Amino acid sequence: MIGKWIGVSLVATAMLAGCGQGTVGFDVDLYSWLTGASKDTIPYAAPPGASNLAVSNTPQKISLLPGVGSSLVDTVRITGTMDLRNQSGSGTLGLQMYLAADSAGTYAASAGVFNPLPSASVSGTNTSVLTLTIPNLSARLDSLFTASTIWVRMVASVSNPGLTLLQGKAVLTGLQLRLVVQDKLF
Repeated sequence: MIGKWIGVSLVATAMLAGCGQGTVGFDVDLYSWLTGASKDTIPYAAPPGASNLAVSNTPQKISLLPGVGSSLVDTVRITGTMDLRNQSGSGTLGLQMYLAADSAGTYAASAGVFNPLPSASVSGTNTSVLTLTIPNLSARLDSLFTASTIWVRMVASVSNPGLTLLQGKAVLTGLQLRLVVQDKLF
């Protein structure tokens, strides 16, 4: 993974040398950091009558491109998809993502990045797809993305208006970060 970042750093340096002052964009596959070992999955089980029951995964550390600390963040966009693999019952499931500089910070309400919360209905043994789109976080979290690491925690908000247990798992299937910074790299 370090070799990949060195290669990205060299390409970014070459781009900046050729372009002069301006902006440079990076696409980071956050999903690759979260996939496997249940880091990308939130199991849920909501008893009948439960409303907005919160269940989450453990905060995960993600390394960003080193050397952007003195840069000005222009744009931060996040897109992705999540499969809601329901096993029983009917209800709704919403997703909140929390980003912070450390694992404890992902538990602060201010670290939440969706407003409004994306949600989908689930029923029976069907799989629903939840699309995640955050157009631009730079105004709120710009300093967070100049660090070399960020922490991510996902929380499912489950509501079960039915009479049977609502159970299943929310599985992340893609998550991408688009980061555009004004130079001052390295």
